[in-house]
Amino acid sequence: MPRFQKILALVDPASPFGSVSDLLIDFLPTSVHGEEMGTVALLCVVPRIGTQPRLLVSDAVQFEEGLRALIDRRLERLSLALAGARPGWRFSYRVVQGRQASVAVTEFEAGGHDLMLVVDPQGDGRPASALDLQLLRTVPGPVWIVRQLARPGARHRVLAAVDPAPPVDESDIFQIEERPDPAHVWLDDQILDVAEGLATGWNAEVFVLHAWSVPGVQLLSGEALLDPTQIQGYVQSVEVAQRDAFSKLLARHPVLGDSSHQLFVEGDPSLVLVEKIRELEIDLVVLGTVARSGISRIVLGNTAETLARHSTCSVLALKPV
Repeated sequence: MPRFQKILALVDPASPFGSVSDLLIDFLPTSVHGEEMGTVALLCVVPRIGTQPRLLVSDAVQFEEGLRALIDRRLERLSLALAGARPGWRFSYRVVQGRQASVAVTEFEAGGHDLMLVVDPQGDGRPASALDLQLLRTVPGPVWIVRQLARPGARHRVLAAVDPAPPVDESDIFQIEERPDPAHVWLDDQILDVAEGLATGWNAEVFVLHAWSVPGVQLLSGEALLDPTQIQGYVQSVEVAQRDAFSKLLARHPVLGDSSHQLFVEGDPSLVLVEKIRELEIDLVVLGTVARSGISRIVLGNTAETLARHSTCSVLALKPV
């Protein structure tokens, strides 16, 4: 997975560090020929003691310093264990006091990192935490919430969710949609670039999903603005244009050419994603946090957050530049 080479890994100080180590070893690809893979900065954020608890602690400053020293030692042991298990990666660690989300964003920007990795070994079986959601909203770059290990003896299963937008004049005779933002077109390619890297670097089994819907069709039907034949023709024209846009996107990524793993499904993206994750036993979903403009953005703009709330697999959310 060469695309991410400067990773900031946010580690909860209350997490069992043995499980954190297992997750990171499972996550990081192995250096095959001794080549340099990149850097991983382990970050633990320790909250400051509030005014009320300080009244119960005889020496709050000494307590905070002792806590930081303890976590510092644990991080040192963790980084040494990781360096032994994943040669080619360089590990560092840092303990900072403050609020987790704000410190994480500051460290991400200051360090010039290209990925925020949220290590959550206790997250298997439950949806995203409030911190996970806040990081998805505020980190100015990709966020990977790692919640579970791959099934023992099985390949990683990855679902890449894309939203290719056809030109307006091909699919939208009522001009309900605006023209696609070039940044969002770029985002679809980045999602599949990452998926290609996972297919080779992780030997992952990759599924590519385009869940599409027809904007405004229920409104047109409900208000009887058009007869059923016109509405059916409109839906068919949208389907043809969406399928063509999907095919053109896939053609730019030949590594993902297995047609049996290309999923073109009509429906609400969030609902379709959750259904396919369960049906295909997906370990990781790769998707964008912002969709194209127009009416469909009301649904698609929140897909990553909705997925994080309701799914228990790992999530990698990319953002347009």
